[in-house]
Amino acid sequence: MSIKFVSLLAEPLHSAYKELCHSLKSEGYNLEFVDTDWQTAKQMLEEGDAHGGAVCGLLYTHLRALGCNVHPLAVPTLDHPRYNDSPAYWTDVVVRAGSGIKNLEGVAEQHWLYNEPGSLSGYHSLLAALKKKKIEPNFSTTTETGSHELSLNNLLTGSGDFTTLDSTFLDFQDAPIRSAVKVIESLGPYPPPLVVGHPRAFDFFYRVEQLKSLPEPFLKFHKPDDADYDVVRELYNDSLSTERRPTGQFFVNGAAAKGRDFTSPEQQQKDQEILAGIGRELLTRLDQEPTEILRECRFHKLIHDGREHHHYLISPEELQHGELCLVGFLSRMKDEVDIKALFDVDAELLDQLGSYEGFITYSPTEYEKGLWANLAVFRTPAHRNHWAANSVHLQAIKDLGPSSYDNVRLHLGYWPSVEEPMEWVATRYLNYTDTGLWRGVRTPRVKCPS
Repeated sequence: MSIKFVSLLAEPLHSAYKELCHSLKSEGYNLEFVDTDWQTAKQMLEEGDAHGGAVCGLLYTHLRALGCNVHPLAVPTLDHPRYNDSPAYWTDVVVRAGSGIKNLEGVAEQHWLYNEPGSLSGYHSLLAALKKKKIEPNFSTTTETGSHELSLNNLLTGSGDFTTLDSTFLDFQDAPIRSAVKVIESLGPYPPPLVVGHPRAFDFFYRVEQLKSLPEPFLKFHKPDDADYDVVRELYNDSLSTERRPTGQFFVNGAAAKGRDFTSPEQQQKDQEILAGIGRELLTRLDQEPTEILRECRFHKLIHDGREHHHYLISPEELQHGELCLVGFLSRMKDEVDIKALFDVDAELLDQLGSYEGFITYSPTEYEKGLWANLAVFRTPAHRNHWAANSVHLQAIKDLGPSSYDNVRLHLGYWPSVEEPMEWVATRYLNYTDTGLWRGVRTPRVKCPS
């Protein structure tokens, strides 16, 4: 089976990665470049249908935050004097050549063209820079164009006052286009777009090193470090804090977020030890019964220390199929909770488990009084995402979450095999407060494969 590779970058890097993949394939590397739209490519990486991809640094951090088992594999230096043989890039704040706008203060009340709100260079870097300079962003209009290319085209045709472009896009435009615009400020440098990959693509860097030449504008590839992208996480946090009601997840690195002890690394470790214990208990139960009996009696209840431990076995035989997808839920109920409403929704969801392909087991456990720990095992991330979109599930989160819990901790990870320890990729936090919902995420350090 071929290794599928996607690019979520603008030109000229998109075409350069396409050519690089073709070169690797001609050298015997079973690699297939899938040329598709941005949204499809992102979904392929999220669900493991693409094994490698070229992405911006912010998308890399978000893929990890979504629980995707991607690692940093390679980062290029570019053949251009501005980059000085160093892996870096900038956000260029761009106006038309004849514009009277001269600086960031001048753009704060203008019509802003940006590619999309998940972009570091096109969106978040500007908001973070305005916050740092204490400039209030009161844009007259904002337009999401869908790409850096369309942002530039709209600017040139007068459909906006300024735009924010990835320097790796603008620096390689033809001279007539570059002379038609003016860069009023460059934000950065930032750690550049990189190649990320699932385990099947871990030899990408080694394969690239064997090539005798690289397509333009690549000069050389280096091994990236996850810590290099902490500046991206911090910049994203600064950008989110400019929103009255932040819509994204704040990255939590190091100690707990201020005033939120449940986000500490110590709590994360304790939670994951509880989830590992539920997994061991599940496997012990499976070892005690023949598979045919397990199929006939899918609900198993155990009593530990006076607490009920439940195991719903939807398709337990699939536990032997190799790398599995995990979701762990932990939260302590509030003192006054509508238990009947919670149990009614739980019963409705349990009735639907068998109709969801790829849902293997579900183990809700009252670990101690009021503290619930649930472990769900799925065949793939796609099956996990399908369940997450269940309408009853979503409605329960919206209606019952705020009244039932102060905070929720969701652990996303993988089980390489049931003989190996669970591996956790991200912990996502929900904190229900009087002022609204706060979201956060903690992702452990991940190394570039050797």
